[in-house]
Amino acid sequence: MRKMKRKKLKSLYAKPVPRTVDVSTVEAADVWDVICDTPEEAADMRARTLLLYGLLRTMERRRWSLAEAARRCGVTKEQMQAMRRGRVSRFTQGELQAMADRLQQEGDV
Repeated sequence: MRKMKRKKLKSLYAKPVPRTVDVSTVEAADVWDVICDTPEEAADMRARTLLLYGLLRTMERRRWSLAEAARRCGVTKEQMQAMRRGRVSRFTQGELQAMADRLQQEGDV
């Protein structure tokens, strides 16, 4: 069998990527203050994050499958998968609150 020569691949990370914000000088209460444009938007994302992770803790505590959690929250399995991946921006605060209310009505929260 003939040996093939391996080409040396250049790493994608060979050159440093310039930052748009020098994070070492930023003072913020949390990551949303840095990412969001306005304090109101940061507060909304902070509230969504708290709701989302509260729902996830309930699901983990109850040991629900993806399908069971989706059924109880009234969403699709795809939406539940996005929630488990931490995709906060895919849900509005109202949607997350409705899921929490639905679980609370069932006595699961």
